[in-house]
Amino acid sequence: MANAARSGPDGFRPLLALVLPEDEDLLGPDEIREVELSSDSEDDNLDLLNSSEALIRRHHRGSRRTQSESTEEDPLLGRSEPSDPYFMVYFVFYLLGMGTLLPWNFFISVSSFWNYKFREVTNTSSLWAIQNGTDLEISSHQTALQEEFTSYLAIASNIPNAMFVILNALVGQNFQLKYRIFVSLGLVIGFFGIVLVFSETNSDDWQKEFMVLILILVVLINCCSAIFQGGVFGVAGKFPPKYMGSIMAGQAMGGVFPALVDIVVISANVQAKDTGFACFLIATLCLIASFVSFAWVRRTKFFKFYAETPLSLSRQPDLDVLVPVTPSIFTVFTKSWHYCLAIYVTFSTTLAVFPAITVLIQSRFNDHDPTSKSWADLYFTPVTCFLLFNVGDYLGRILSSRLKWPGPNRRGKLFLLMASILRIGFIPLFMFCNVAPDRRSLPVVFHSDMVYVLFMATFAVSNGYLGNICMLHGPKLFHSSELQESAAMMLVACLVLGTSTGSFLSYPIVSLI
Repeated sequence: MANAARSGPDGFRPLLALVLPEDEDLLGPDEIREVELSSDSEDDNLDLLNSSEALIRRHHRGSRRTQSESTEEDPLLGRSEPSDPYFMVYFVFYLLGMGTLLPWNFFISVSSFWNYKFREVTNTSSLWAIQNGTDLEISSHQTALQEEFTSYLAIASNIPNAMFVILNALVGQNFQLKYRIFVSLGLVIGFFGIVLVFSETNSDDWQKEFMVLILILVVLINCCSAIFQGGVFGVAGKFPPKYMGSIMAGQAMGGVFPALVDIVVISANVQAKDTGFACFLIATLCLIASFVSFAWVRRTKFFKFYAETPLSLSRQPDLDVLVPVTPSIFTVFTKSWHYCLAIYVTFSTTLAVFPAITVLIQSRFNDHDPTSKSWADLYFTPVTCFLLFNVGDYLGRILSSRLKWPGPNRRGKLFLLMASILRIGFIPLFMFCNVAPDRRSLPVVFHSDMVYVLFMATFAVSNGYLGNICMLHGPKLFHSSELQESAAMMLVACLVLGTSTGSFLSYPIVSLI
């Protein structure tokens, strides 16, 4: 048998149960099955062998114990799938999904706080006043720090995030998954706590140093967040598709929640200097809840049934069989490249215009008065840009989790890839909306607010739908839990590469307007 397995694809023969005669009483008749290895491709043969790893482990470990003992000590090898009581694992995955994007979304949503922190404190040409308990910038003049901080924030977030997501995809499996998640999330909480403390510190006399400190913390947070995100998606890739959908939906809620908080802050007339502390405190509490929830849920039988990753298969000392190890990253990519490219193009397109261009789109009813309390002046951007996009993205992810269309066949993969490429057309559509009407060089083609809202809704739903379909189907191209984890982390790497590419493309696109 070992010689047959060594001879390559043409030499594979049916492997019968891998059970010694004296051990047959340890396995039920339904578990003594024949594994047919197709000679169509070596990749499929390796994948099929890997999918039998639980059965091999049962024979290897269970030869000296009863079946009940084997099932109790190793939930992976039980006869039936345990239930997810009250959908608690599903909910925890949802919370973990929120945690992966909460840091970034809270940083970009508290724009009034950053404007206050980097305001001009020595020149009276830029005045700040208190009106109804809210800090208002009377002058339209912006300081250099105010204008540049958002760009610095995007660079400090996206570059380290992309680097560490790719690094995690390449070498992450050398470290235990639970440590990757716990350590990285714990560090994110710690760094956010430092941000929380400094948000209440008077930094008027050291604004540049304060900005450098915040950007360093942003880099550290995103390095850890990338490892955390890769680990979360890696473990979710081993579960049924709806659990991956739960994380994707949680990510969308990680955008909706900060947008709602921002709108509530505006409505409550909270002072700009206090919004940062309030929002960062909420984010820190949510991250702590994610940490505690994951620590609890990983002890449940349902979680262990799917998430306990067996060691890579190798030749067992008491079995005369050659068992393959996990194929390379290149092998995983060649089987899932359609989904990798589709998710890369989807998020590159999204970040190329959101929020860099969409945040500059103004209502046709805008009064251009800094002290105005009209809906168009106060709520148009928070509602039609941030809230509408994140709600649409959320609905798209929920819809794709229900429909799961197009499927993982060849035609479905090509359709998904073409749909992601067609989304590039949204870039010129948004460019010809009412973007920065006072200083644009291109003509405005779409003056109506409703046309812009329609564009944004379609743009948001398609982003959530296409991205979620890629994450749902990509890992399920493989049968082995280890390959599913590798595929999920590779998709996350392509997603983050897309966000970084889109962020860099946003600057020349804005300059074209």
